Amino acid sequence: MLYNPPMRHLDVEEIMEIHNVLAQEFSDSNDPIMPPGIKNLSMLESAAARQDTGFGAFVKYDTVDAVAATLLYGIVNNHPFHNGNKRTGLVATLTFMDRNDRTLDGVSHNELYEIVTKVASHNLCRGGRSHADEEVEELRRWIRKHSRPQTRGERVITYRQLRRILNGFGYELQDAKGNTIDVIKTINERRYGIIRTVKHRTNIAYPGESVQLTKQAMRDIRGKLGLSEKEGYDADAFYDHRTRVDIVIVTYQSLLRRLAKV
Repeated sequence: MLYNPPMRHLDVEEIMEIHNVLAQEFSDSNDPIMPPGIKNLSMLESAAARQDTGFGAFVKYDTVDAVAATLLYGIVNNHPFHNGNKRTGLVATLTFMDRNDRTLDGVSHNELYEIVTKVASHNLCRGGRSHADEEVEELRRWIRKHSRPQTRGERVITYRQLRRILNGFGYELQDAKGNTIDVIKTINERRYGIIRTVKHRTNIAYPGESVQLTKQAMRDIRGKLGLSEKEGYDADAFYDHRTRVDIVIVTYQSLLRRLAKV
């Protein structure tokens, strides 16, 4: 089957970044990734390369569900990191699916926990451990059955995540007062041959760093700041790769903690 050009894979550096974000996120928890970091780089490269398995113009995994299955299988079972392989594999897989406009649909944390632990114990197929291709195919069927196209648009994020995104566009959140905060961008303007520094200030609601913004609130903020689709900033341009990883971690926080114990 022919490779689908629009599909966007995760490279080794992006998987390493996901692992590092997880290590930071769990550093102060009861389930830290200790020690963090790569145990075997060649095994990580092998897990990432599974996405491109094929010959010439033909690839073995040519759908999002197939690539997601082999990516999860590869990271979990290659054990490329000292610790946190199941957590890294799951977050990487969900991030890959999100990047390619698919998401899990109606899957409980218990069900997802069960499927990841089955991947790790080679218990996906009836009768126990099978050939890797059979296990990946069984996982592909499960992902296909339990996923749907992702609806693009605004994301539900926290103010902490918003702060980091806006920093990337040159904005800073400052001067929190009551339930509001200023969004400030400092620029140099030339007027009458004189360059002067000007601060553009916009006020938004601010109930706290860990509070989530609604999709409508995100639309309003992006509109105020000139960072909406109308100005050429679609969802992919605004919500970067790191944001997708953050959203997955926040969404599946309790599940990731459970996976840390097995």
